[in-house]
Amino acid sequence: MINQKTFESFCSNIFEAVGFSAADAREIAEILVRSDMRGVVSHGTRLIPKLLLHIQGGGVDPRAKPEIVEEGPAWSMIDAHGAMGHLAAHRGAHVAMETARQSGIGMAGVRQGNHLGPLGAYALMCAEAGMVGLISCNTNNVMAVTGSCEKSIGNNPFAFAAPTGNEPPIVLDMACSAAAGNKVAMAAQNGTSIPPEWTIDAEGRATTDPLDYLQRGGALLPVGGHKGYGLAIMVEVLAGVLTGASLTGDIKSWVTETDQVSDEGYSFIALDVKSFMPLSEYQERIDGLIRRIRSSRKAKGVDRIYLPGEIEHEHELKTRAEGISLQDWHVESLKKVAVELGLVSQFASLEAEL
Repeated sequence: MINQKTFESFCSNIFEAVGFSAADAREIAEILVRSDMRGVVSHGTRLIPKLLLHIQGGGVDPRAKPEIVEEGPAWSMIDAHGAMGHLAAHRGAHVAMETARQSGIGMAGVRQGNHLGPLGAYALMCAEAGMVGLISCNTNNVMAVTGSCEKSIGNNPFAFAAPTGNEPPIVLDMACSAAAGNKVAMAAQNGTSIPPEWTIDAEGRATTDPLDYLQRGGALLPVGGHKGYGLAIMVEVLAGVLTGASLTGDIKSWVTETDQVSDEGYSFIALDVKSFMPLSEYQERIDGLIRRIRSSRKAKGVDRIYLPGEIEHEHELKTRAEGISLQDWHVESLKKVAVELGLVSQFASLEAEL
């Protein structure tokens, strides 16, 4: 099992090696490693090799600094200037929270963004600061809209998070597709089939073969049919239209167009709880809500009812106590990166803990 700090240090060394400042590299590493710790491995350190291709291809500028270019009483617009998405998103979340501390509510939009990893990470930042966070992002076309048999819109993820009192923060992090494309890729990597409601092939037929999506022109399906499609459109409005970022098919794929800034758009909305009511009253009310939900009469065979984000919270507590485990292919991919970047001794320190 790998210690959290050892893993963060190794990942930070990777990003420093390709041109990021020590502070920025550490920030990226912390977001990616925490994603693994929460069990969201699809958006964690397994993506480092692909992220490096985007950096080395020129689509991500390691020296870029996201900049506020427009602002009003309770909102800001940020140009990421092609920075690493994780850094631009971190800035966007904090700008929204700073505004919310002054106005009760704050909104920050980001354009010229790249892949930003797990949206739940930024929503959780808000919750841990005593705020309700609503985060959304538009992506390149990967999902079919209702009635279509082609990739017509991104899977446009969004995340909501709410602070609590004595309970774990509530965190909902989801794509508007039935499954994220990274999960389909993981199935292909593991040689497993996928549920038929995840994707369609190029002719619009349901399929269980992940390669129909990854290599043969298929598309992801919206979660809940037309409902997921409708949510994706509204995310496109918040994250794309309002921010001035690219829309649908104009967004560049960070995986295949590595020499281009993706120009994804992000939207961050933060609500400062104590601006609406005393914090103690809010905490009592939301903890009471959680207990009500948990006390629902359980279906046969169900031992426990979870709130959104609770499974991830418990996974994180466990990995903090016991360490982080990695599959063999994951270790090998990181070893390859270490060799390519001259970080063999740093990898040896990591490998010693496996």
